[in-house]
Amino acid sequence: MRPADTEPDESGWPWVLPGWRREPGEDIADCAARELLEETGIDARPQLVAAADLRWAVFRLDLPWLAAIRLSGEHAEFDWVPLAEAYRRCPAPALTETITRASEHLQPDTQPH
Repeated sequence: MRPADTEPDESGWPWVLPGWRREPGEDIADCAARELLEETGIDARPQLVAAADLRWAVFRLDLPWLAAIRLSGEHAEFDWVPLAEAYRRCPAPALTETITRASEHLQPDTQPH
């Protein structure tokens, strides 16, 4: 969830997906690991699942249930939710497209019912 004093985006919705931006010349996997650490406090190397282009990629990281999260100032709170709830909370078209693209790469045993 965005902090209350954050400038809203075009959607106006408080719940958003973490946004990542690569530094000039930064490898996409290095960017994913850096942003994961910055935004959640998790020091890990996510596995690249798919990269349609240099602007969009899906990474996978298995974590223990209720893994400790340390948020940066970019987010006021977080929540682990089922896929359907993610769609409800993040209804902006750009967010739902991202959720859909990422969910296409879930393993069969993790697909929503």
